[in-house]
Amino acid sequence: MSIIMAFMGHSVPRTADINKRFGTSVKQARIRAQLTQRELAARIELERTSVSNIEVGLQTVTIPTLVLLCQALQVPVTDLVQTAPSELESLDTVNGKYARSAQRLLKAELRAN
Repeated sequence: MSIIMAFMGHSVPRTADINKRFGTSVKQARIRAQLTQRELAARIELERTSVSNIEVGLQTVTIPTLVLLCQALQVPVTDLVQTAPSELESLDTVNGKYARSAQRLLKAELRAN
């Protein structure tokens, strides 16, 4: 937990928890798309082991990889990035301008592709 968040009385979700939830969402979307890990990996130019690590929450993804995942799985970002409302509130309170900047960057990346 960051010093700022502790001071403000907010708890920040642990990276491991976020990665695990994200990975579960990726796996569910992959299964719905009827793709194997190997097929998804080929579509997003990663190794199959990277897809496996993402699905179990051991590997984080970059924004470009997130965009490729969404395209390959044909799902919106919101299907993969599921954050509890309370987590969003605490992140927006401290990192409001940074969160909005990241959202703008992600939207621009999606429009470009």
